[in-house]
Amino acid sequence: MQERNDTPATALWIAAANGDRETVARLLAEGVDVNVWDRRGRTALSFAAGGNHLEIALDLLRAGAWIDPHEDGDVFTTPLITAAERQHHDMVVLLLKHGANPTHRGGVPIAAADFYARSNDPKGQALSAMLQKAEDEWRTRTRVE
Repeated sequence: MQERNDTPATALWIAAANGDRETVARLLAEGVDVNVWDRRGRTALSFAAGGNHLEIALDLLRAGAWIDPHEDGDVFTTPLITAAERQHHDMVVLLLKHGANPTHRGGVPIAAADFYARSNDPKGQALSAMLQKAEDEWRTRTRVE
């Protein structure tokens, strides 16, 4: 966990949040750890997911970013939860495609991604339905394995 604001990890988080793909690439090439999280449990992938920066998210995943950086039951959110909370449909699809666990709870009583996607507007409802389907498929798949 980082506590300082003047570290290479902080620079990576800021670049990911701001959609600065060139800086993200440079920092990764310099060896900045892609999986360091801040005091709120956010990683560079979380920041990219929150900003709906799809290409940066792909770059981070290719660099070894953990798709689910936290264990179920902890208080931190995952990149999937962050994307769902902000109703970034394409980012949710990308993260699910790369193996994000839609059943992660993150401190709420139902699957957190679905919780955050719930809304009265059609976009939120569609996202919630997609996440519920992904959760059902995840549970079926993990029961079989």
